[in-house]
Amino acid sequence: MPWISRRALAETAAAMTRLRGRVRGLEADLLEQGRANGRLAARAVAAENAHQGAAKAIRTAHQSQHDELSRLRVQVDLLRADRDGLRRQLDDALSYTPEAVERINKGAVRR
Repeated sequence: MPWISRRALAETAAAMTRLRGRVRGLEADLLEQGRANGRLAARAVAAENAHQGAAKAIRTAHQSQHDELSRLRVQVDLLRADRDGLRRQLDDALSYTPEAVERINKGAVRR
């Protein structure tokens, strides 16, 4: 075995101690980074679940609004039919011909 001076051995030992310290520090940093990544992943999953829940609620609300709009359109159509029927009944009761109704709509007065 070749001869190595005590000074070289001491410097090597000191360098190894520093390297081991750096390795421990890097391992600790790596462990902390892994924990942080885990927390971020958990938050991402929670955010995705919240997003999916919100999207489902929006779809449900949209469908509900669509159903309500359809119901109201049917109701408006029925009310229009009632209005038109009542107008015809009133016109018939007053003996207005379609031509007379047109003249009245234009501002003529019946005499």
